[in-house]
Amino acid sequence: MGAKSQLSINTGTYSRAGRRGGRAVHSGGHPDAGPWFRLLDRDRRLLSLLAEHKVFTTDQIAALEFTSIRRAQDRLAKLREMGMLFAFRESLYGGGTSQTRHALGYLGARLIAAQRAERPPTPAAHALMLERLACSPTLEHRLGINGFFAALAAHRNPARYPDTAALEGLTQWWSERKCADQFWTSVVPDRDPQIRPDGYGCWEHDRHTVRFFLEYDTGTETLSTVAAKLADYQGFPTDSFGILLFSLHSSRRETGLRTAR
Repeated sequence: MGAKSQLSINTGTYSRAGRRGGRAVHSGGHPDAGPWFRLLDRDRRLLSLLAEHKVFTTDQIAALEFTSIRRAQDRLAKLREMGMLFAFRESLYGGGTSQTRHALGYLGARLIAAQRAERPPTPAAHALMLERLACSPTLEHRLGINGFFAALAAHRNPARYPDTAALEGLTQWWSERKCADQFWTSVVPDRDPQIRPDGYGCWEHDRHTVRFFLEYDTGTETLSTVAAKLADYQGFPTDSFGILLFSLHSSRRETGLRTAR
């Protein structure tokens, strides 16, 4: 996780199947679907988002679904107690921690699988997925991508704007994996190299629609590598699917990219 920090995982939020004490028991052929019906619509939307985008910070979740950070923290704590969410954070050398990150807990993953008529993960498989997510060297990159889209999606936050149907803003948000499924196999499956966007979105404003591929740059790649992505998109029918949007971490990086291009 880098030379200046170490990982601290809150394993107390993980719920195994068969555990009692208010949580669902999946033993003896008698599953308990009760937790799904105790969830609010907001909770179900959050679980679906986490199933697609894997991890969000508290601030990002608050921007998506709540009116304040405090309200988000209170509800997230309840969802962790229910086994719906898993929480972890990074302990920093010198004191302090990173903001809490949230992923699907085991029960949350089971309920999403049931909703989609899919086979649920085993407890061991889900625990391994969480460990890999928490320790992934690309975690900050993933959080950055999700933060970019969460900031756009905040304009349609149903807690702040109940009449979301009449609002403009982000109306489509695809993860990197969904982009791969759609654009690698469905559009030009035999083309090499394939484009690998970090996300895909649609923004609607004043009766205009802008669809875009996102390339989220953190400065870890060389400018020549980033510039080479432009060539990959040149052979792709972007006129039909949207523009290419770079999110760069500094104005200096933008100047360097324009020069390298």
